[in-house]
Amino acid sequence: MNETKLTDGRSLRDILDERPLESPENGRTEVRRLPVVPQQRILPPDDYFYPAGELIAMEYNITGCMGRGISGNAEIDPSLLTTSVLYTNVLTGEAITLRIDELPLGAKRVEVGCFYFISNPLLYYYCASIEDEAVTWHLIESFQMGKLLRCSLKQNILYSYHYIPVADKKILSRLRRRLEDYLRLCGKAQ
Repeated sequence: MNETKLTDGRSLRDILDERPLESPENGRTEVRRLPVVPQQRILPPDDYFYPAGELIAMEYNITGCMGRGISGNAEIDPSLLTTSVLYTNVLTGEAITLRIDELPLGAKRVEVGCFYFISNPLLYYYCASIEDEAVTWHLIESFQMGKLLRCSLKQNILYSYHYIPVADKKILSRLRRRLEDYLRLCGKAQ
C-alpha cells in the first residue's frame, strides 16, 4: 500500500491513515468505503494486481479480532508468524502439533517448467531445472515488507515436498508474466 502512489504524491496507506480506524466488535466483519476527494490517478508499482486508473474511493473489508501489538527497533513482517496445526492420527489417536510450514503438502517430486507455492509466507516459485539432487528455483513473486523480492536459488530435492503445484489459471497467467519479467531483468529471456 505504501508503494502505490497517487498523482498528488500520497500513497494508499496515507489515505487510510488520514482517518481514525475504528475496529468492529470482535468477530464481526464490515465493508467500509473511503471516498478519495478530489479524485486521483492511481499509479501502482506494476499492473499484476490492478491497473493504473482513476481512483474515486477505496472499499475494503475489516474484521475485528483480538491481537497483541508488536513493537521494537526492527520491523517484523507478520506473514512470518506461523500458526500451529494439530495433526491427529485417527487410527491410533496420537496427536502432534506442527507449524504449517512443516507439513508435507506438496507433490513428492517437482517438475521442470511448473509453478509452485509455499503458503506461509506466500511465495511463488518456478522450477527451472533439476540436476542430480539439486532443484534450481526462480522465486518470482514474494512480498517482504511490501516490496517485491525475486531471486534464483538451488535447493536439495529432498525439500520439494513442501512445494504445492499452482493450478489456478488466473494465478498461472500472472506468474508466467512475472517469470518473463524476471528472466528479462536477469538477461535470461527465453
